[in-house]
Amino acid sequence: MNVLILGCGYVGRVLARRLIERGERVRATTTRAVERSSLVALGAEPMLVRPEEPESYARAMADMDAVVHLAPPADRPTVREQVAWIAAGLSPTLRTYVYGSTTAAFGPVASASNDAWVDEATAPRTPTMRGRARLEFERALREIGAPLHVVRIAGVYGPGRTLRDAIERDAL
Repeated sequence: MNVLILGCGYVGRVLARRLIERGERVRATTTRAVERSSLVALGAEPMLVRPEEPESYARAMADMDAVVHLAPPADRPTVREQVAWIAAGLSPTLRTYVYGSTTAAFGPVASASNDAWVDEATAPRTPTMRGRARLEFERALREIGAPLHVVRIAGVYGPGRTLRDAIERDAL
């Protein structure tokens, strides 16, 4: 299977390693040229995809059977423009498009006084700004008719990305 990881950051690299170990062909994207060599070291085919370069989406998606979209929506261009470029580049061999959204789509549903559960049947409500952007992207992807599967990912942690690291950097 030919798999494109659109936005191959921390989580994408873990996924890429596992897919490559299984013998899958992985094309991994980044917006920064300096990251290409680390993607090659993983065994992935690196591609630069930048929101300001619409044609880069089609190049990255050519001949892919699956897309795992982990990149966050860019501030500019609009979500609709980005999704239009994705739609234009979808491969005819595409079998699945997995969009890594966020649990921020649910807003602050659980608190000390509210023991609400969130599951796949929970409707999005009062999302954060980041959650609103991801929801808009989800909706736009649904509209283009891709074989879409949305996965709402909770907080992603990795080296230097824990709550403790943020506190130590005084980034809260």
